[in-house]
Amino acid sequence: VKMTAQSSVDRENEAQNFIGQLRQWVLEHRASAEEESERAAGLPLRNRIEILGPLQESLFETGLSRHGWPEWAGGLGGDPLLRGVLYDELLGSGIQLPPPFELIEVIMPTLVQYQPDLAAEFLPLVLRGDGSACQGFSEPDAGSDLAALRTKATKAEDGYVIQGQKVWSTHGHVAEWCILLARTGTAESRHRGLTMFWVDLDTKGITRRPIECADGRDELAEIFFDNVFVPRSRVIGDEG
Repeated sequence: VKMTAQSSVDRENEAQNFIGQLRQWVLEHRASAEEESERAAGLPLRNRIEILGPLQESLFETGLSRHGWPEWAGGLGGDPLLRGVLYDELLGSGIQLPPPFELIEVIMPTLVQYQPDLAAEFLPLVLRGDGSACQGFSEPDAGSDLAALRTKATKAEDGYVIQGQKVWSTHGHVAEWCILLARTGTAESRHRGLTMFWVDLDTKGITRRPIECADGRDELAEIFFDNVFVPRSRVIGDEG
């Protein structure tokens, strides 16, 4: 119990120190960050990413966006909750988060836990803003029902060949990478027989089409995979 209490105190001290650093950064950069946020408001996604790119790069170079991520993956270590503190403090200060941050917490912890080599390679790029990632989960006939997933990954020499379609992929038309779920088992395997891949979206055989939302936002896309080769090194976790 004593160790747990001490750990809580350490975490609180760590958070307070981080908040102090972050608020100092906000104080020094508020004017330019607010100007960039205002310029980006209401613009197409690609333009917002470009305008808020310097903000994202500054957060990385000062180390603020690297807290809470493991050091072996390009982070600065510390409690993962520090990442939540970052988002809360920026938004509370009226500073718009760069669009890639909308998906970082969904995608990158998966790489950290299940494919450390890929995390070490790609997490710094995503945090700095040198590229972004999207999800390839939902499908026209599956939606969020992964048991009905049809996109197929067939074993090939040194990798897999992907055939299928994804839809409602947030940022799918502007991202450089996709964390993709495909079926390596039979259709009868339902929720089993699925394998996750890290896919370069400039690979031959991939076509992307943006989907315009009813309110005019352009944040979604459908992605088509036509005999797309993915190396075995891009498998996240185990097959199936």
